[in-house]
Amino acid sequence: MAIFDRSTYEIQVLMDDHWIFNASLGNEAAALAKAKELIESRTYDGAKVVRLWQRSDGDETEKVIWSKTTERAQAPVRIVPIQDAPPCKDVEDFYGFQSRLTIGRLLRKYLDESGLIQSEMLHVHSAFKRYLDSELYPSSVDRVATVQCEGTDKDVRTRRDEIYAIIDKITSRAMRAEGRQSIRRCNSTKIKDMIAAAEDAVETSDERDFLVTFILCRETTQTRNLVGKLEWLLSSLPGDLAPRDMVIVDNLLADLVAAPTVVQELLGNQKNLCTAICSLLDLIEGKECPHSPNVAETMGHLRTLFQNKRLPITTDAVLDFILRQIKGKGPLARNDASQENDAFLTIMSRTFIGDRIIGGPEMADSLLVRHSRRMEQGGATGIKQALDVIMSMIPEAAFRLRFLMALCRGGPHMAIAAARMTTEAKRLTSINALCPPRSTAAQKLRTVRAFQDAVETTHMIDDDKKAFLNAMDRLATDCLNQEKVIESLDDKKDSLRVRAERLVKFCGSGILREDGRALTLARSQVLNYLRQPNFIQEFTAGISDPKQAEAHIKAFYILLSQSGFKT
Repeated sequence: MAIFDRSTYEIQVLMDDHWIFNASLGNEAAALAKAKELIESRTYDGAKVVRLWQRSDGDETEKVIWSKTTERAQAPVRIVPIQDAPPCKDVEDFYGFQSRLTIGRLLRKYLDESGLIQSEMLHVHSAFKRYLDSELYPSSVDRVATVQCEGTDKDVRTRRDEIYAIIDKITSRAMRAEGRQSIRRCNSTKIKDMIAAAEDAVETSDERDFLVTFILCRETTQTRNLVGKLEWLLSSLPGDLAPRDMVIVDNLLADLVAAPTVVQELLGNQKNLCTAICSLLDLIEGKECPHSPNVAETMGHLRTLFQNKRLPITTDAVLDFILRQIKGKGPLARNDASQENDAFLTIMSRTFIGDRIIGGPEMADSLLVRHSRRMEQGGATGIKQALDVIMSMIPEAAFRLRFLMALCRGGPHMAIAAARMTTEAKRLTSINALCPPRSTAAQKLRTVRAFQDAVETTHMIDDDKKAFLNAMDRLATDCLNQEKVIESLDDKKDSLRVRAERLVKFCGSGILREDGRALTLARSQVLNYLRQPNFIQEFTAGISDPKQAEAHIKAFYILLSQSGFKT
């Protein structure tokens, strides 16, 4: 629990019978003024100010010092302008994860106002009909059709008609589901009973998962509050739910957990956007994170599921929310612009886990786009300047390369990142810059090989890839010479046979890239060891049986061939 050096004043607002956090101020008069402004705006059903302070015994105490309810004004609900939408080709695509993310952004205000999630709207006919009867229906279809046709030769009107045709199919499917007798008769709120009722209603095998989703959504629509839906799903979830059905629940949780109002209510009072993002990253990794005390049990359920890797779709949904916050224009350090750079560094450091970046290429791109807004120049010049600054923030060469490599796996800034990655690699004077202290020679060589393999998964042009691979090969070659790798494998305490086999196996182990100078050097050094007088006699020394000696020699030559040596 946070430790307060002085009183703080938390403003909470009432929405759908739930008090949720709105702001935290250090001044009572300012907090009261803001709360009264919220009441006058009639944006919420109520507002209150809670004073928080720490007693001398260390316990935190709170007291409501002002509270008032009102009737919320019914402002017209409009679509949220979106800039992209996945090209859904058929009805199944509309139920998919990317489609629902888009619907969640496009109809965010409508969904919150209606107390719905995307899956409920798409599966429950009464919920879908309310949307079809609203003014949002034609404008939202037109917006999706427009962004999907931008940059293509497709006609917007044609695409709009295609979407309307798919929506007709969604409507018919939802109507048929509501008419199934075994589903209509099911009054149980136990998830397994509901799944059984849906399976009894199945007429064709391809509709099974739709009906299971429908019956679960029919239940969740009984609760308007999104956190209430989340609490029911988590508290009702059987521990032994079949993987196929867990995927369905995961999709519903993804719609819920990534909704901005749910995120806010789960996390409660956070210092700023930076701490909120770090808390969400902790959550999807199954770690303890600061949260509202009102949802402790719900957060416990979520944390366990994330720990056990049972929510991959929800993880992706929360990551999408995080990426959009990072790429957005909101300050990371609220009310203190001087801390913005430190907040950016905190998030960037938090996303580096071992040899990977949480969120991969999308995370790297989001960080780059955010930092580019701090540059005086825009466009490609601003991106390049931002990348230079980010590189200067990362002290470890290995992490600089991993960040650049993530950018090179796709996205609009790949060419700039590829050029910088080649430059970074050429600047390296020692393999030690890429490896932890006290790494063995083998560990160093494996690190270089991992970078070489990783660059092959990027979308860099061949010339850039070749330049990077050559720079890495130079480091591996220097390591072979400086650390006397071949010499160390030729331990004179062992027999020539053991030493020779060990040297050849090293060359065939894959630790060095096949077309690299390092492997050519290693093979050359090994061949020099093997081209000594009386090699065969010394190789078979101690083997009295001629047939056994011949078998060892034959096996050795096979090993040579398998390891790439020309014999």
